[in-house]
Amino acid sequence: MKDTLSLSKPNIYWPFGTSFLFLVPMTLALAYTGQPDVAIACFVCFLTSISTHYYKCENKMIRTIDIIIVNAIGVYYTFHSAFKMGLNAYTFFVYFFGILALIIYFLFRVLSFESIEPEKVKNCHSFVHLFANLGIVSYVYARYYIQIQSN
Repeated sequence: MKDTLSLSKPNIYWPFGTSFLFLVPMTLALAYTGQPDVAIACFVCFLTSISTHYYKCENKMIRTIDIIIVNAIGVYYTFHSAFKMGLNAYTFFVYFFGILALIIYFLFRVLSFESIEPEKVKNCHSFVHLFANLGIVSYVYARYYIQIQSN
């Protein structure tokens, strides 16, 4: 009789799970600060990220759409933060986490070309999701802070 219970380590693809982190700033933007544009952008990032990582980045069309949409949203809100809000305690973290996410992403791309344990390198993409979401949360707080200051 074949043993059906396997105690081996599961093959977890972390970027799929960390794609759900985009729901945190979406909820925060809607419930706490009333910023529907940020919530919609987070929801779009969530949908494209889930669809990309569900196929483990192997579907080139979905992956390309994800890269274009997510980067366009990131660039828009980074420039909005820079030109409309300037530099304060919260926007500093927007820039810091955005730059950190980009560094990790490009490091991830370089390591994937080196093919050093490709599954571990792909799972490092979870840190890109983490830092990008911390940057979005900082943006939500920065915009809320500016909104309170103007009232």
